[in-house]
Formats: sequence, C-alpha cells, structure tokens
Amino acid sequence: MSAEIIQKEYSGDIFTYNGIKTDSQAGLYEYSHSRIWTHVVSQFEGQNFFGHTFSMDKIPGGIIFNPNLNIENGDYTWTSSVSPYLGTLKYICGSGKFSYEPTVENIASSLIVHEWLTHGMLLYGDNTLTHRYSYAYVKSCTHLWDSTTDSYKKHNLSMLKHYSEKEPGNIDYSKIYLEYYFGVLLNSIKNIWKK
Repeated sequence: MSAEIIQKEYSGDIFTYNGIKTDSQAGLYEYSHSRIWTHVVSQFEGQNFFGHTFSMDKIPGGIIFNPNLNIENGDYTWTSSVSPYLGTLKYICGSGKFSYEPTVENIASSLIVHEWLTHGMLLYGDNTLTHRYSYAYVKSCTHLWDSTTDSYKKHNLSMLKHYSEKEPGNIDYSKIYLEYYFGVLLNSIKNIWKK
C-alpha cells in the first residue's frame, strides 16, 4: 500500500515524518529525531555493505544523533567524526535539515553507506581528499539507491560532481550526472504525453 493511499484512507490520522517535523504545533522533540533515525538504521542490522557487515554495535552508543553534541559546523544534514589517531568512529549525528525527503532508503543510504561505511569504516572524507568516494558508494549501493527519491539522487549526484571537481585525482562523474538527469527529463516528458 502506498503512502498516498494510506493518507487518503486515514486522512487527518497519519502524518509523514517530514510533515510533523515542519509543523510547529506537532513538532518533534530533538530526541525523537534520534529515535527515528536510530530505528531506521537498526533495521539493517547484519546486512552486508561492500564487504562490511553493518551492526549497531559499531556505532558509538548505538545511537544516531546526540542532541547534546555541540557541532561547530551547523550547515549539514548528517555528520560524523572519526578519531584521527585510532581511526575509529566517534559519532554520527543529524541536524534534521533535509534538502530531500527523509524516507527510509534516503536516511539509510546517508547514515549507513555514506556516514558509517565510507567515513567511519573506510575513512574517506575531506581530510584525505576522498569525500567523492562517499557519494560514489551511495550511488553504487543499488539495493538502496534504486529506492531513493529523485531529490535525494539529485542531491547525491550534485555532491559527487562537486567533490569530483574539487579533489585531486578525480574521475569525471559529469557524464553519470548528465545521463541521470537526461533520463529523468525524458520520463517527465513521456508522462506528460501520456496524459
């Protein structure tokens, strides 16, 4: 059953996460975000991601987002920190500032593949001038990528392009970026003609 059917059938009784998050009267407490995000990723316990088995035990405290963390870089959707000396993940947290819909697949792609796997386990990121690989891995994780929303794909591909141009020894991902958007444009035109 799709979200649209459920919302029609139970009008006024069911709210989307994004709808509640932005409604000031029905807003969520900060710890509610943490519980939602942690629950989403916990559903992937034991799954293999590029040879690494995901486990909540590998996330400090077994929780995403700690509202008590004072993160200096406030312009992020998700962020993580790795101890430079130990090469271990210190935390993963989120801001709730989405430029895309916070669906299960979008959240899991960001938190598990991007933050946990590529930053936390593989140590890709800004400090090693390898942040582009984090976005490339998200796109390569097809069992999640295929179910992410178009706005999430747009965000991820634009960041992949950005870091590919910024970091040395880059691969030109602009063809992938253009092929995706050309495909979306063609599908939109086909849908218009069907009506």
